[in-house]
Amino acid sequence: MKIRKPRPKVDLDDETSRVWRLLLEDINSEGVDGTDEDKTKWWEEERNVFSGRAASFIARMHLVQGD
Repeated sequence: MKIRKPRPKVDLDDETSRVWRLLLEDINSEGVDGTDEDKTKWWEEERNVFSGRAASFIARMHLVQGD
């Protein structure tokens, strides 16, 4: 007899759930709000930080590997 392992459980916060709904559902559907200015600014800052990190990584890889 094979014993099944329990599936891992992930606890999601409200912001993650909201973004997931935005990604999966139509933006005009009821219950999905994508117009929060604070969140828009926050996501823009996150994109800028990630873009800077990616550019830094690529620059370092160019030093190591060349063109």
